Amino acid sequence: MTDPAPNDGSLSPHDQPAVAPGGNSAARTMARYQVGEPAEGGLTQVRDRSLDRNAVARVVPLSSADELEQEARFMARLDHSGAPVVLDFVRSDGGAMLVLRRTEGITLAEAARLAREAAMPPELATPVTVVQLMLRICDVIAAAHAQGVVHHALRPEAIVLGSHGQVVVHDWSAAIAAKTNPATLRYVSAAPSAAKLALDGLHRDIQALGACLCLALLLRAPRPEGADAIGFITPDERRRLPARLEAIVRQALASDPGNGYRSVGQLAQELVRFSEGQVPDAYQPGTLAHLGARLHRMRKPLLSAAAVLLVAVVVVGALWGRQLQALASWRVVASEDFSDPTWTQRWTEPPTRSGMFAVQNERLVSTSERDALLIFRQRLTTPVAIEYSGEILPGSQPCDLSVQWSEDGGVADDPARFGQEARSYMIQAGAFTNEFCAIYQNPGRRLLAHANRQLEAGRTYRFRVELDGTRITMRIDGQLVLEHVDEFPTHSGYLALYGYYKGKAFDDVRILQRRPLNQPSPTTAADLAFIEGRFAAAAGLYARAGESAGDPEQVQQALYHKGLAEWRLGQAERAGRTWERVADPSLALRIACTKLESMFQAGQRTPHLTGFEELYTQHPEARDQLRRSWFAVMQQQRESVQRNPLVIDYFLGLREKLFPDDASARYVAASTMQVIGRNEEVLKRFPEETRTCIRAMLALGRSREVLAMADVSRDERRHAHSMRGEFDKALALPGLSPPWRVWTLVRMGKFDDALREELGSAYPVLLHLGRAAELLESTPLSGQATNEALICLGRLEEAAGEGLPGVPGSGSSANAMLLLGQIDLAERIGKKPRLAIRAMQAAEQGDTQAWQRLREQLSFPKELGGNDTWIATVVLMPFIDRLRGDANALETQWRSRLELLSGIFFRTPWTVCRAVLGEIPVDDVLGMPCVSEAKAWHQLAAGMRAEHLGQRAAAIEAYTGFTALPIHQRLISGNTPEPDVEWFVAWRLRALRAVH
Repeated sequence: MTDPAPNDGSLSPHDQPAVAPGGNSAARTMARYQVGEPAEGGLTQVRDRSLDRNAVARVVPLSSADELEQEARFMARLDHSGAPVVLDFVRSDGGAMLVLRRTEGITLAEAARLAREAAMPPELATPVTVVQLMLRICDVIAAAHAQGVVHHALRPEAIVLGSHGQVVVHDWSAAIAAKTNPATLRYVSAAPSAAKLALDGLHRDIQALGACLCLALLLRAPRPEGADAIGFITPDERRRLPARLEAIVRQALASDPGNGYRSVGQLAQELVRFSEGQVPDAYQPGTLAHLGARLHRMRKPLLSAAAVLLVAVVVVGALWGRQLQALASWRVVASEDFSDPTWTQRWTEPPTRSGMFAVQNERLVSTSERDALLIFRQRLTTPVAIEYSGEILPGSQPCDLSVQWSEDGGVADDPARFGQEARSYMIQAGAFTNEFCAIYQNPGRRLLAHANRQLEAGRTYRFRVELDGTRITMRIDGQLVLEHVDEFPTHSGYLALYGYYKGKAFDDVRILQRRPLNQPSPTTAADLAFIEGRFAAAAGLYARAGESAGDPEQVQQALYHKGLAEWRLGQAERAGRTWERVADPSLALRIACTKLESMFQAGQRTPHLTGFEELYTQHPEARDQLRRSWFAVMQQQRESVQRNPLVIDYFLGLREKLFPDDASARYVAASTMQVIGRNEEVLKRFPEETRTCIRAMLALGRSREVLAMADVSRDERRHAHSMRGEFDKALALPGLSPPWRVWTLVRMGKFDDALREELGSAYPVLLHLGRAAELLESTPLSGQATNEALICLGRLEEAAGEGLPGVPGSGSSANAMLLLGQIDLAERIGKKPRLAIRAMQAAEQGDTQAWQRLREQLSFPKELGGNDTWIATVVLMPFIDRLRGDANALETQWRSRLELLSGIFFRTPWTVCRAVLGEIPVDDVLGMPCVSEAKAWHQLAAGMRAEHLGQRAAAIEAYTGFTALPIHQRLISGNTPEPDVEWFVAWRLRALRAVH
């Protein structure tokens, strides 16, 4: 039963005359009520004009007024929050009306349908949440029974799950008609005789509760009478219906006046026993079954009499401790040691990435060359914890022994959706090749917590990750390593183990839950809408939650979050009006923090910036949010194309002044400075951030120093060797992933070896072998790979245009456009200016002013650890400066940097520049480390050397030789010809041939 929202979603009274929902100003009235359109269940929407609120009503002609009044008195006497709440009864000349509180939500039947369609409502997410829901329904029916009332028509369609956590049982008409003898009251107050049992229909309500419980768990109704009520239970259904809970369902369905449960209270007690980890009375598997099940789950075979004795002691101790289990705050949902092959029924991999894990020596070990994800199939409600033992096996690349959590509702049916769109968290140990531990939130990969801690290979750790509402923690060997408190709680989701690279071992996994609160927050639905980015819907839901909340604190929270949703919608004035009604001082502080963060992210530096420091210093309770704001601004600046150095410097200063010892903030500060190219400062200010410092050293070209360090990861060592062109040393490192091996072998010209390394695809090796056509015919490719193949085949118009039919993402290649001379279009598509080509155009046209302006923007690269955008600035521009009359250009820009060039960019510019300067024979270029590019660079160096010496004919011959090379031998610095080099050669040939 869903009722419409107030017209404007506000918490304040309406100034204009109220109009009934769905109605208009001409709608009829009864007493103080304006009557609107029909609603579900024979009800009508009305609005109370005096109290300015919406409601629903049953409206009848005056001839039926007495019967309706009897119903009103009956409903009012139920007096339970889980029964329809009577607000008023009106009798007038126009008829009679029973006014009831509206309940917005869905029926239990609708909830089960949604669950079957992969839109799992939180109330049905797990057996525990179902039990909590049924306990609330039992409470309503038990209260009615205590007054001598039997429902008689209880069914899933009569139970409404409210949007704000309510559970309301409707359809009491049969109870009203049947209430002629209050036999039920005698039944529940004293043990009845067999003769009295036949007088009441109590068992019908218990059977109906069993049917509702069956539907909520199995998402299907029980079978008709005379058949097995539940029928065959599939493995997937078994996860939702544990054997102990099945026994309760069966006993409830079989209850009658002589058997089964004698009261709803007895059924509720059994549900409580199950939720607390106790054995329900209905579950009687027998002693041998208990013992056999326990022995079957033992991790190792029993090898000796001592082991047998130990098992007996454990079993007896477990049986003895059954009563103590109910007192424990956590209960075990699943326990996995992977010695039982049935673990695959409880865990799953994304279907497109199957085979990422394998069981080795009774441990789960990652076998993937990249990330490996194993998802627990059952949706879980918080508070939830996962404990596991993890080891980075000796000889494997140190990396993740981590956990992920996803709130996506469709994971059960499509595991590939895990963490893609809905809010998810990565709780990582050994993140980024063992640089640190961290908590990230997705989408957006927002850093929430960080610890500068690494894992040791060959050592077994015991991990515990907890998600408890807004709090997320990771403990390693009992020590708290990561902690984050979020703005919005997580209610339910899926857990997954996460490893990276081969050789990550997991064992002794336990998933635990703690009994959730009986009463969900009134803002749960609004919170979910906010998390999903549906801010308009969230604002309306917060407004309704505030209207229905009886607790002033909840009203204030709803106002705060309503304003926050409006703020996110860009409705600053409306948010301000909403926030004016927030009187709670702590919420007022959060509002101030929100405004500051938005101001910073917009790059505004006003006197109000000092507000951050004032709030942090004067209000300790606001510090957590202020730190979150600091993280958000720094991440925004780090990822922005147009960074504001003044804002970055201001926030770096805030960290040093206000929270210098915060490890997460220190890492973010260091990594941000490294990303924006302030590498020398990183080394001076953050020497304890080892991994960031190593990246800074690589960016500065100090590869030799990195290789001399002891604390260098495999990937960092591989990176340093590759920078120096020491490909054979990089290949000798253990555990190098196939993609990196292929990349390295291609650079070395070992194409046959690279083909053998490929994982089911010959891309990109066939491009460098000149077999692009074969690649297109035999292998499904990505859009980018298809474009590269088309370019290598000379089909530039297709790569620049529509691409290949049926290949998403192909076409619109900026490189193909540049090779076709379509510079303007390439810049629009690539969203970046092609400064080098524009500068060469200006030089060729003699436009000195344009040349100087463009040349000033083409400086020596700040990032020396990569392989992008160095050819034009390091090799071509200094030579063009020499051609334009700067006689010392090669000395100042090449020779002075030769030592630096010897350790970066695979030594390619070091080799080429020395050949052009005459320090080595030009033919020595053919022996450069990047064998796959050697012929192209040899012709280019020969042409530049000849021009440098004034040998026009030799230069033309060399440049012509470059253009005569087949395309697959001109794949410089990638898998396609380099547009800057192709433009340079074409320009030089035009210039040299034009000289007479």
